[in-house]
Amino acid sequence: MNAYIDLMPTKCRAALQRRARVRMWVGAYASTAAILISLYAAFTAGRQAQLRELADLNNQVELNWSRDHEVQTLMTDIETLENDIRRYDRLAWPLQISDVLQCVAGLTPAEVTLTSLAVVPKTERARRSKTDADDRAWLAIELEGVAARDGVVAELVRSLEGRALFKTVSLDYARPADVDGVDARRFRVTGLIDLKASYKFFDAPATSTAVVQEEVAP
Repeated sequence: MNAYIDLMPTKCRAALQRRARVRMWVGAYASTAAILISLYAAFTAGRQAQLRELADLNNQVELNWSRDHEVQTLMTDIETLENDIRRYDRLAWPLQISDVLQCVAGLTPAEVTLTSLAVVPKTERARRSKTDADDRAWLAIELEGVAARDGVVAELVRSLEGRALFKTVSLDYARPADVDGVDARRFRVTGLIDLKASYKFFDAPATSTAVVQEEVAP
């Protein structure tokens, strides 16, 4: 029978045991530190993802709020315009505002989005001679909107100029604009209608557009 005989001195054995315990604790500490670092990294990554998601949600809320605000503003403008239309239609003008709007709607290209339409009466005192003057009454139709390119805005201006309803048509401005990340043109067009003239409106079946014929009042 073989017996195990330990010939190692007691001091050496104690030193080796201490080293073994130190290595064990160092390994345990290192493992714990690695686990903590991994957990912290995972928490940090999750936190950053949550912050990014929160920022995206805030941006979306701001965008939705901005759009809702624009819609409310547009609805208020529409209500104001409807009230103006009812008031203007009661006046003894040579044309109905509803006919003017129908004409404008028929001439607006599909690529144009109108964001505002204002009807503004104006008066202008024009002198025929040194001793004779004439008050001219005008109705200004101000159209604001967004178009994909300048050519579409020019098409709208040409279409309005081609109608006898408008004495003059002017492009007030056409500026670059960003609409939901898409390059566009924001513009305003003003057409003047002579309220001293008389007009007749009739439908053109071929184009489904209100057509106006001007008859100058004597």
